[in-house]
Order: sequence, then C-alpha cells, then structure tokens
Amino acid sequence: MDDQYSITHEGEGLEHVAILRNGNGTEARVAVGYGFNVFSFKVPCNEELTEQADVLYAEPGFPRADLRATANGTPILVPFPNRIAGGKFTYNGKSYSLPCNDHGVNAIHGFAFDKPWRLVKESTVGAATFVGEFELNRDSSFTLDHWPGNFRVRCEVRLQDRRLLQRFFVTNLASVPIPFGLGTHPYFRMPPTGDGSLNNCEIGSLAQMQVVLDKTIPTGQTQTVAGDAELREMRPIGERKFDDVYTGIEHPAEGAPHALADFTNHLGVELDHSEAFLYSVVYIPPHRKAICIEPYTCVTNAVNMGDTLGHNGPPTGLWHLTPGEVRTVKIELEVVTVKRGS
Repeated sequence: MDDQYSITHEGEGLEHVAILRNGNGTEARVAVGYGFNVFSFKVPCNEELTEQADVLYAEPGFPRADLRATANGTPILVPFPNRIAGGKFTYNGKSYSLPCNDHGVNAIHGFAFDKPWRLVKESTVGAATFVGEFELNRDSSFTLDHWPGNFRVRCEVRLQDRRLLQRFFVTNLASVPIPFGLGTHPYFRMPPTGDGSLNNCEIGSLAQMQVVLDKTIPTGQTQTVAGDAELREMRPIGERKFDDVYTGIEHPAEGAPHALADFTNHLGVELDHSEAFLYSVVYIPPHRKAICIEPYTCVTNAVNMGDTLGHNGPPTGLWHLTPGEVRTVKIELEVVTVKRGS
C-alpha cells in the first residue's frame, strides 16, 4: 500500500478548498474559505481501491455562498455550539446581544462557521496535516460588543490511513476571563433503501442521560435515555427522527463512544473525542440523507445556564478561560469495514 501523502489547493476566496490525500485512495476536502469545514472524507469501499464512498454529506457544489455552511460537511461551532436563548446573555455583569440567526428566535452556532480561515501550516510528512486559524476580532464582523473578549482558535486537520483527526487549540487573547464552548456538527452520509427508509443504517452512542428541552432550549432537567432515544446498542435508524441532546457519555477501553454503520457500502464510522466533550447532539435533517452526531464541550445555552444543569445536575461544560489560557481538545473519525452481524 502506498502511503504517500499530498496536499493540493483549488478555488479562491469562499470557494478555496484544500485536498488532502494519501496513496491508498483516501481523500479529505477542507473548505478553507468557508469555515475550515471538512466537507468530504472519501475512502475506498473495495479491496481493489477502484471505488470510493464519501462518509460525509454535502450538497453538490459546496462550498458555495448559496449553500448553508451549517447544513453541510463538518461545521466548527465556536465560541458556542447550538443556541443562546434569545441571543442574549450576561457575563461578569455586562449584557451582550447577538444576531438571532435561528429563525429570528435564538443565536446559533457561533461566529466562525462561515468565515474564511487563515492558513498556518501544512505538511505531508507521515500524514497530510493542515492547520487553519480563526481570530474573533481579526477574522469576523463580531466584536467585543458581542463577546466578552477576543480569542483565537486553531484547527489541525490530519489525514492518516482511514483516520481523520481534528485537533483544536483555543486561546483567550483578552485581558479578562471569557466564556467559551466548542463543538462540531458533522453530517454523516446515510444512503436510504428503496423505500426511502434508513433501515440499512445503524447508530450507537454511549450516552446515559438525555437533556430535557423546551423548544430546543434546556429546561435544566435530565432524564435517563429510553425508548427511541436509547442508543447504547447499535440500532437501525429506520424511520426514527432525532434532534436530541445527550450527556453522561461513556468512553470504552476499546472502540469509540459513537458509531454509525452504512451496510449499503459496508462502511462504518467510529467517532471518538476528548472527554472534555461532555455533550452530544444527534440530529437528522429533514432531507434524511444524513445523520449528525455532534460533540459539544458544553450544553446548549450554557452561558445562560450557569455551571451546572439545574440544581445539583451535571456540569454544563462552560469554559471560563483566564487571560492567556490555552485549551486543547480533539475529535477523531475512523472508517472501518462492517458487515451484518459483525
């Protein structure tokens, strides 16, 4: 097997894409100009390496200005994943107001998902490694009127064999503490069967608790996962719908806390991440061509929830970064071969 790695570029501006490859037919594409979004991860699906399957979903033509960054690929969500209720919060005695880009009701998914990122480093030694950077005050129209202080996020994308690693380095550039949360929103491609169902696709996720929501915002209560929300064993997706927030994520000694299986292409995805990702969201978009397992360091609306979810509940996961503090977390996808009954 040829493990020679390469990185090439195509397009300009918003449509600037970096293509990471290795010699065994594996390829990842990163929308550098549109949120540093990894929107394609193709792997061979036969031993002859003559056919590829893409385990990530993006609409044809992505990245493009008329295609939503948060509806394709793997959007990066900083400094808050999911929603802030009403787009308003108070931190250290000062009130902040954000644009309500969630149907005019809430602020959603942070500041970086559709912005151009700056290139920091690329390397093809031992792997295809590509690093991008986003800084609030330098790379966006958002200012200290929207967030308590400036910050920088670096994302390292590393392609090696059939693994794709995203490693994040978050730095508080302000002279005061700032709140922070990080998440990604990967859309995993799920081929439907002839009847339009997802009976040929399975999901498993080792979360013990489900966050109770009121119109997408946590109430402060949790409950044990049960019924259709129970994912601790691999189960067919079928006709089920998901838009659920989970916590109490177990990390097994072997394998990963989240897994998907696509028996049409005989490919599975194991999704692993740092234990700092205390929450996950499972979501199926209305078109049902994909399913999302979204790792979050904090719960939805964490900046308004405090440090615990309800009275004596689990930690919300909200980071309070001190001046100059750096935190590092990682998310890793591994593609494996799956067969029924395996």
